[in-house]
Amino acid sequence: LLEDKNSDDEEPDYIIEERDDIFRSSFHVPQYYYGLIIGARGVMRKRIESDTKAKIFIPRQGQKGDVIVTGPYKKNVVKARRRIDLIVIAARSKQPFTHFLSIPFNSQPIQEAFKEFRSIILHELKTIDPRLFQQPQKLHLTIGTICLIDNEDRVLAAHLLKECQEKIIKPTVKKYGPFKLKMSGLEIMNDDPTAVDVLYGCIQEETTWENDGVLQNMLNEIVDFFAAKGLMQKQYERVKLHVTLMNSLFCPDSENESRKDFDASLILKAFDRYEFGTQVVQEIHLSQRYSTGCDGYYQSTMNITC
Repeated sequence: LLEDKNSDDEEPDYIIEERDDIFRSSFHVPQYYYGLIIGARGVMRKRIESDTKAKIFIPRQGQKGDVIVTGPYKKNVVKARRRIDLIVIAARSKQPFTHFLSIPFNSQPIQEAFKEFRSIILHELKTIDPRLFQQPQKLHLTIGTICLIDNEDRVLAAHLLKECQEKIIKPTVKKYGPFKLKMSGLEIMNDDPTAVDVLYGCIQEETTWENDGVLQNMLNEIVDFFAAKGLMQKQYERVKLHVTLMNSLFCPDSENESRKDFDASLILKAFDRYEFGTQVVQEIHLSQRYSTGCDGYYQSTMNITC
């Protein structure tokens, strides 16, 4: 039987061209990853080409352009590109994140409640370093973290967020209405309250029986969407609904720049049920790590309304 040149286990979500009985796919890969795809003395590229019966063309050092994969059958191109994607995804997951998807949780009432929370602690507990506290304007709920290497990566991430708005967010909000969140009480990331790295405010959805858990599911879908495109690693089965209030990373040890934990036991006892307030989810941002915008929040690469 003649083999179907278009056959493959699954239909790719990218364009594969056919010309003169040769199938071809071109796509952007940050130059940072070229060496990993090529391998020492070209071993990795040769192995992929041998395994998939495809040819891989990578721009020379200093040249700009897409990576191009060609093959006699569509499935050869798909398999080779999948191998390249896996190399990039694995490498990206080991790098520090540069951006994150966030919901700003910094309305004026929330900021005022947080400032009061901070003021009481610093007045009562003299051993607490004031640098541990998040800046009021930067309070946020993190949906997921991303490593974006170059401008093309950033453009792609912004495009994916816009796609999420159309395919996931708008239909959900249209059906269930705006989402109202409440920040109340405190939690820590570890089990020992005397040696804490991160202290955060707990987030609950202000729900009815009709929309219970809907926001949680929507945020999970957004992470799944970005993960499927290779830009985000799923850290947990579900997005953790919390807002970081204190973090040892905010004040590294001056000698070795490493984080130093702090004793939060008295804070947890005194503010166990502290009410920070409620806020309607209005925007989702693609935020730049370690940045500050003109409004005091993180610099935004892209933001969408909910």
